[in-house]
Amino acid sequence: MIRLRKSPAGLALAGAFVAVALVLFALHVLSYRTNPADSGASALWFFLLTLPWANLLPEALINAPWWDRVALAAAWLLVALNSFLVYCIAGGIRPGRR
Repeated sequence: MIRLRKSPAGLALAGAFVAVALVLFALHVLSYRTNPADSGASALWFFLLTLPWANLLPEALINAPWWDRVALAAAWLLVALNSFLVYCIAGGIRPGRR
C-alpha cells in the first residue's frame, strides 16, 4: 500500500510551484490590462504549468461555447494537480508497511 506522508521538502517545492504559477498568472493579467489587444501569448508561461493535462483535453470540450467560463478554473485545477504530483515526487509518497 502506498501512503502519503508529511514532507517538508515536498511542501516547499509544491508551494514554490504554486507561487510561480501565481506570479506568471499575475504577469499575464498585467499584460492583458495594459494592452487589451494582447493576443494571449503572455499566458503561454502559465499554460506550461498545466501540462501535460491541458493537452489531453478533447478539442470538442475546448471548442464548447461554455468553455470560456470555466477555462480559468480548469487551468488552476490542473496547476493544483501538478503541484500535488510535485509534492508526491519530492517525498510525499512512501511504501506502506505490512
